[in-house]
Amino acid sequence: MIAAMIEALREGERLFRQRRFAEALGAFTRADSLDPGEAGTMALGRDARVGQAKCLCELGRPLEALRQLGASDRHTRDHHRYWYWRGRALAAAGEREEAARALERAISAARRLGDARAADRASAARDALAAERSIPAAGH
Repeated sequence: MIAAMIEALREGERLFRQRRFAEALGAFTRADSLDPGEAGTMALGRDARVGQAKCLCELGRPLEALRQLGASDRHTRDHHRYWYWRGRALAAAGEREEAARALERAISAARRLGDARAADRASAARDALAAERSIPAAGH
């Protein structure tokens, strides 16, 4: 079962990179459904839910993404992908301040893990969010 779960995760990542978000969502959902919920598969289950959330964000469904990420709240301190996609979903849902906090956590987690590329990506998202916030709304 774990081998099938890993294969579904790989398929989801491949489809996501190809920008085939609906198909990737299906693969990540399949991986999540294969999670037996045992201690040894906790990280794989979390990865499946983060995968689902990032697809939902790209499909314009941030509230569903946040619900999916809510199922992964435990054991996320150093999971920069979780915090990055949580920040992206919160921003899309209009929760700018909470999004900025999530992106800061993504940056910190990525730096702790020595992943400069992930830290840079989260920093760029945070900076874009800050720039968006400083632009006055049209007609105001």
